[in-house]
Amino acid sequence: MASSSSKPAPNSVCVAGELDLATAECFVRAVRSAWIDVTRPVDVDPLAVTFFDASGLKALLSLRRSGVDVRLVSVSESAQRVLDITRIGCLFGAGQIPRR
Repeated sequence: MASSSSKPAPNSVCVAGELDLATAECFVRAVRSAWIDVTRPVDVDPLAVTFFDASGLKALLSLRRSGVDVRLVSVSESAQRVLDITRIGCLFGAGQIPRR
């Protein structure tokens, strides 16, 4: 299950574990509560995310649709794979991993 914790810096959230149907709403709440300075994006660090599915994707898109500016930093391989397949990583500052 994913755990979210606000970093000491405002507008920052670290996410670990699984970001799926069971944890997506908790993730959305954590990001919304971390969005203190609305002139800056919320930096979401999902490096420790071990599983990322359509529910995680839906959570990110829901935040964006509601006006929350989210920037992904240090994206895990599992999350990056989903972002690459759907080609929406650029919406959150997470470009595609070059194909080898």
